[in-house]
Amino acid sequence: MSQSVSHSNKPIQADSQLRGLVCVIPLRFISHKPNHAIVSPLIATLCVIKTMTKDEIKSHCSVGYDGSVCIYRKRVKKAQFVVQSIYICGGVDEGYEVQVEFDPMSMIEEGEGLRYRSEAESLDKIVDSLEEFISLPINDWENFTKSGNAPFYDSEEITSEHYQSSWAALTARYNDGRSLLPKGLVFK
Repeated sequence: MSQSVSHSNKPIQADSQLRGLVCVIPLRFISHKPNHAIVSPLIATLCVIKTMTKDEIKSHCSVGYDGSVCIYRKRVKKAQFVVQSIYICGGVDEGYEVQVEFDPMSMIEEGEGLRYRSEAESLDKIVDSLEEFISLPINDWENFTKSGNAPFYDSEEITSEHYQSSWAALTARYNDGRSLLPKGLVFK
């Protein structure tokens, strides 16, 4: 699907060939029609047009000892100082693995949180489960491994009391995160 963006009332087409590219776009715009925006050039920001493919996942999973790609990263509701990340990893014997990690907000990828794993022989089964969980098709997933985005972190001061209350909520409300795991996969 092609989207039209106007600057000075001259349409510029942005289609699937541009996905994955980094572009500079203004922050302020007015939209009166679906897939159409009139853009003001006053304020600009850097954005990444999101895209993901199975080939990109396979490429990340084939690199190195623990080749993986992070496709989901969000703060946990009601446990705001805990971040849930989902990785797809190259598994043993050509299979794949999904890892779901719950980490303190300032310690992501440091091994300090909870980790659940599920093995699957088929990447298709993983993608189907994660598309349902994320509520987005694969081509709208963000590659957090590539982008390095940390949408959950807004430079707030975090105390040990914040972490304690967040971990207590994760434990009590979400059964140590188990109730937040994607459906259709068996996690250990």
